[in-house]
Amino acid sequence: MRRLRAIAVCYGLLLAACVPYNLQTNTRDFRQALLAGQTASALEYLELQRKSHLDRALYELNKGMVLHMTGDFAFSNKMLEQAKQRMRTLEAASVSETATALTVNDATRSYAGRPYELLSLYAYKTLNYMLLGQPDEARVEVLQADVRLREWESAGEARAFEASAFMQYLSGVVFETLREWDDALIAYRKAYEVYVKTGNAVPLQLQKDLLRLCAFRGSKDELAKYIKEFKGVDWESMKSLKSKAELIVFAHYGTVSVMEEEVSYNYSPELKYQVQIALPFYPPRSDNTPSAVIQVDGTPHPAEILQDIDMLARKDLQSRMDGLALTAVARMVLKKKMSQEMRKNDPLAGAFADIAGLMTERADTRSWITLPGTVHILRLPLAAGEHGIVAAGLPARTLMLKVGDMAVVSVHELMGRNIYAVH
Repeated sequence: MRRLRAIAVCYGLLLAACVPYNLQTNTRDFRQALLAGQTASALEYLELQRKSHLDRALYELNKGMVLHMTGDFAFSNKMLEQAKQRMRTLEAASVSETATALTVNDATRSYAGRPYELLSLYAYKTLNYMLLGQPDEARVEVLQADVRLREWESAGEARAFEASAFMQYLSGVVFETLREWDDALIAYRKAYEVYVKTGNAVPLQLQKDLLRLCAFRGSKDELAKYIKEFKGVDWESMKSLKSKAELIVFAHYGTVSVMEEEVSYNYSPELKYQVQIALPFYPPRSDNTPSAVIQVDGTPHPAEILQDIDMLARKDLQSRMDGLALTAVARMVLKKKMSQEMRKNDPLAGAFADIAGLMTERADTRSWITLPGTVHILRLPLAAGEHGIVAAGLPARTLMLKVGDMAVVSVHELMGRNIYAVH
């Protein structure tokens, strides 16, 4: 009976560990369908993930993004809000899930997201509201994101600050739409600080926005500072913009890289030999930075990168690798000790436990895989009237703009297939 109980426990652990990895097949099918432009098939594959309570937040995130791409902004926000509430609850991990993760693998814990993903969630909820023509609701998301950033800052989560450039710039657009000029300037200033402190070039469009609003609000000292730093940059004054409309295009290119699993061996001082562990890694990415060119009325305009989300994902993983390796080694030591104890009473059960320990040692390779690889910005002052927009080979989309309009356009490019989302 003791042997049967031991084998049953090991078998149960194997089943529990394999559930997330059975879903990986569905995830690959989902991603392939999405990249092929088969959004209906992609959503069907995605529904299979709904059955896993461990991956429910990922299901909601991915569905929310696909719905955003296809223009169902209200339903997209419903799914993203569910993910937001779920991830907030999961920040306090349950004792049982933590214990299982320490004895089986990290993927047996419910997925609660990473800071760059949570900030992206706020950004796409905000963008959805802008595309729905609901800037007041977008403002609520902006303020909530600011609260979260302050919480992360207090907790010493530096990666969250680095991941906030897109959200901060989008916040500035929201405040400008609401004619809250001082808050818009603060948001653009925060975006500027992200680029400076992380050593990244400040986008030319952000330079123009800072110069324009500083001049408009009479911030003479700050304006002088920016004029000196942004040598020779010209900008459209607020007075000039009052007689025009603005086109603001957010272009989302590709998808973030997908993590894979790598098996390695680390020395355990406690066991005095090498133990086999599994860790996540990102395959090398291409050095080619995607270029986004938007044609407006037949004239091509390059869009600038606001955020490299793929790079954020890679840096986030790299910052966690030492901790993941230490946890994996400690887990394998615990598994070995358990199997050694079982061998004392039953060699066969102990051998089975050894096999189970190795088979359940898997890396947690989960992430929000429908996020774009890069987010770009193009902002143009235009005369009132009809304008044609072409992005990445799409047929022209016609917009009728009035004086004072701030027309927000969202474009997604997925392996040659492009999707418009327009307000």
